[in-house]
Formats: sequence, structure tokens, C-alpha cells
Amino acid sequence: MKSSLAKLLCAAVLLLGAVGGTHGARTGGGRALARTDFVGSDPVGSDTVGSDPIGSDTAGNGVQKEQASSSRGPTPGPSPITPVTEPDRPAPPSRSPPSASPAVALGPSTECVTAYDYLSANGTFTEFLQIVEAAGLADLLKDPSQVAMLFVPTPSAFASIFTGVDLTVSSLIKDKELLSAIVDFHVAPNYALRPAQLTNNLQIPTLATDQLITVFVPLGSPVAFGGAQGYAIASTLETLTLCDVVAYVLDSVLISSAADAILVSQGKVAASG
Repeated sequence: MKSSLAKLLCAAVLLLGAVGGTHGARTGGGRALARTDFVGSDPVGSDTVGSDPIGSDTAGNGVQKEQASSSRGPTPGPSPITPVTEPDRPAPPSRSPPSASPAVALGPSTECVTAYDYLSANGTFTEFLQIVEAAGLADLLKDPSQVAMLFVPTPSAFASIFTGVDLTVSSLIKDKELLSAIVDFHVAPNYALRPAQLTNNLQIPTLATDQLITVFVPLGSPVAFGGAQGYAIASTLETLTLCDVVAYVLDSVLISSAADAILVSQGKVAASG
């Protein structure tokens, strides 16, 4: 009887131990497992690894927390990576030079004032304009594209030379040879040198054949110009830019060697010794 009772008590103890084990720790891998110990899609409370510390994740070494719901499906795999489409890049610039446009001639500015227009409007250079027109050079002064240096004596300069050689504007206009020799010597085509570009003893070709104007650059004084020996050096009173013409207003009339020879032949001046 006692033996049977002991067997019943042992069976009861074993039964109670089995039931209690379902609420306590389970053996797996030789250790107790907690509900927070799961890897991948293992059922809650189970451990398929068997050798990692309780509650650790052998995949990433970080503690995995149980989902709110006790029933979990398979762990979703990583989302597929959407390939990044690189935006179209602009084509590299061509190394070939662009097609050349037709060359366009750049004429003078429409706003520039020609030498003729300026001298006419000024009203001061009446004598000079009269002899220029008589010599047939008005069109040259009217051309805005004409490159030239123009030497313009003042009215007092003309008065001085006319008195010295017994001439007037009217008598000079009638003397075509002398007129041409004097007027042509006051125009230097194809040159447009400004004062800063002039150097001492520079010689400038003029419309008068083989007749050169000599440049003088005195220290501290305006640039001056000279012609034949024995005549006054003409000093610059003003410099004007008239389209492509650089005009020098002078205090004396320039007399070339050719004009001097004519005046000597006419007895208006004495021959140089």
C-alpha cells in the first residue's frame, strides 16, 4: 500500500513538473531560453542556434525585440533595390570651331562728326575751308572713313603769312600751283597719330609729293610742326578727333619747300642765303 502511494506521489510530482516547465524555462542547447531570444523566423521562445547567449542575435550582434503580436509570420526579406536612373548628360561640346559668319566691315560710327562738318559749324576756320574747297579736298574732309592727320591754321595764322608774302585768300585761290602746294602740305592721309604717339624729329608724309612735316616735341610745351627752313614753327593750340581724322589746330601756316620755291620764284620772299 505504501509502495503504491509512493508511486502515485512520484507520478504526481512528475506531472506537476512537466506542466510547470511550459511556463518556465525550456531547455535548448543546454541552457534556458527567454521569450526575447529568437533569430529569424524561429517560434517565440525557441532557439535554433543553441550556443548564443540568451536574448542576443547572432546575425547582427544586436538584441532582437519581440514583436507586439505573439504570432509572427516569416521575416520579410530586404526590399528590392530600385536602380537609380542617371539623368541624361548633355553631349560634350564639339571641338570643331563654329562656322564663321561673313565678315562685316565696321564703318565709322554714325555719331562721329567729320572734319568738314566740324570746321563748317565752328565758323572760325573760314579761310582754311575756302582754300580746301578751292583745292578740291572738301570730299576728303567729308568722308567719315578717311584716316588722316589734318593741320588747321587759325585765321590769325593766315593773316600773318598773307601779310608777309603779300597774299590774300582770293589771290591764293587763283594761283593753283601755290594753292595746291600750301593746302596739300596740311593733309597727311593714312596717318592718325595723336600727340602721345609723336616723337621728336619724326617726319610725316603729306599729300604734297615728297614733302614731309617735321615733328618737334619740346619739353613741357605742346607738340609743334615745321616745314621749310626760315619759316615759323607751328605750335599746337588744340587737338581734335573728328571721326578717323586727328586735327591739329596750329598758330602758324606750314610752308613746304615746294611752296617756298614758288614764293621765291614769284619774288614774294627772298631766296635763302
